[in-house]
Amino acid sequence: MDKDIRAYLGRLPVKDLPVTYGQLARAMGLNTPGSIAKVAQALEKTMIEDARAGAPFVAALVISKASGIIPARGFFEQALIVGRGAQAGEDDETFYKREFDAAIAAL
Repeated sequence: MDKDIRAYLGRLPVKDLPVTYGQLARAMGLNTPGSIAKVAQALEKTMIEDARAGAPFVAALVISKASGIIPARGFFEQALIVGRGAQAGEDDETFYKREFDAAIAAL
């Protein structure tokens, strides 16, 4: 599913980004309970791949509907796990904005 997610996000016009986890789940044809969790797991896998490749996190193109401005907590936790979390003095929003901008530039 991570390749499908990459392809879908890469086709979207920049003006339509970011999308929410729910929007992405529906775009992937997932409409059952647990769909958002499946999408989140796939996005975490893309973060591992992106960190290994030195690429921007494509997962930064997806945000939480609850916050409306940043991804869910798992995004930040996974970034730390792969060794690419917030820098010293950087809060979550600043880190996310940097990753989002880099992901947009890489499209």
